[in-house]
Amino acid sequence: MEKSQYIQRDVSNSLAMADSPEYQPTPRAKIILETLKETGDWVNRSALATKLNKNALNKWDIILLGKLADAGLIDVRQIPHYGPIGYEWQYRR
Repeated sequence: MEKSQYIQRDVSNSLAMADSPEYQPTPRAKIILETLKETGDWVNRSALATKLNKNALNKWDIILLGKLADAGLIDVRQIPHYGPIGYEWQYRR
């Protein structure tokens, strides 16, 4: 699959949020950040859940991933798949 087929989240406008003293990741967000840092490469939600010793990410974990991406602290991409869902989310730090 060519790189151009990936959909990556644009965080260029929210980089200032990451540098802002007002933005403070929650303790859970810090655990997710550290886990992504240790992984060192793109990881999907299932693999991330496994690394966090969970069966699946819960709604709050997914919201935190979005907040971390909006703050410019992680990269997010959506890869098209053929199947019932049609795509896969991947994250990296």
